[in-house]
Amino acid sequence: MNEIIFVVPGIPIAKGRPRFTRRGICFTPKKTEGYENQVKYAFFNAYPNRPPLIDKPVSLTIEAIFPIPKSAKVNDRVKTTRPDLDNIIKIVGDALNGIAWRDDSIVWRVVAEKIECRENLPELRIKINY
Repeated sequence: MNEIIFVVPGIPIAKGRPRFTRRGICFTPKKTEGYENQVKYAFFNAYPNRPPLIDKPVSLTIEAIFPIPKSAKVNDRVKTTRPDLDNIIKIVGDALNGIAWRDDSIVWRVVAEKIECRENLPELRIKINY
């Protein structure tokens, strides 16, 4: 089994809903587009000799690490506030289309979590097994 591991530094951002102009033209919010580019950049930075596009079943593991509020009394805890975990998964899947894999429809399993941690910098850890 092959494995690709990389980290996107900074606070993880969730996929935003598509927006529409007054004329009915659909567009991706700038914040979403910017974070998808960050995911792509982190992938290319970790794998400059880009591996071939994956075209077989993929297992995806995502750890979204957020800064813990200063008022919290513990060092690690689960995060149950926004952003929604499913939208974090979605932004990773969409960002890696045509970059790591042919299409995110080949992802057959996702293990994901959101945690708040005082020791680690905020980041998004991504592991792809195929």
